[in-house]
Amino acid sequence: MKGITQTEVKPAKSATAYVDESVEVYIPLGEYIDVDTEKQRLTKKLEKLSKDIELYNKKLSNKNFVEKADPDVVEKTKEDLKESEKKYQKLQALLKELS
Repeated sequence: MKGITQTEVKPAKSATAYVDESVEVYIPLGEYIDVDTEKQRLTKKLEKLSKDIELYNKKLSNKNFVEKADPDVVEKTKEDLKESEKKYQKLQALLKELS
């Protein structure tokens, strides 16, 4: 493992491990993981989440589902949609950091 160095620019293929108002810490991932394999893994997860989000949106836009389904089921679908969207955004950010 290399020592800590100060830089003005985020190194390529690194992840932001900590950010506050005056400090950003970067971890050089390319030294510890196979970046291409990790990109493929994240891409697969993003594709799955995209399909899940599409399904939840389809259900929630279906008037019959919203009116006839148990309110708890509708609420659970809304929660699942929000959670999937959050995960999707996080994974997109991770994938961008690896590029």
